[in-house]
Amino acid sequence: MIRIAFAGWFMVALSRLVVAFNNLDTPEVALADIDSFSSIWNTALGLFGVHLLLIAYLSIRSGFMPKVFGILIGLAGIGYIADLIGLVVAPAFTPTFGLFGFVGETAMIFWLLIGGRRLPRS
Repeated sequence: MIRIAFAGWFMVALSRLVVAFNNLDTPEVALADIDSFSSIWNTALGLFGVHLLLIAYLSIRSGFMPKVFGILIGLAGIGYIADLIGLVVAPAFTPTFGLFGFVGETAMIFWLLIGGRRLPRS
């Protein structure tokens, strides 16, 4: 359910870019739409962080996946949530913690493509 929520939120953010593109003849309005996009996008990334924490919990509990991938995904989720909290607390904050999430996300992708294929089918 959380996955649907953040996907919908990302779509709302992208719609703000379409509106901004249509308002390019009035730069002030377009800039306000782009700022709105940024705020909505960062909120959606926070929801994505919650999703990653749930995935991390499930992967650690599963037993068939190495726990290191669950830990890395959990750290990525914490990074996205920390960026959102940083933006709420200090609007001038530059999101940086989520940038390191690609390590865990990429490692899990490759494990699923390579190691996950060798799991016994039931």
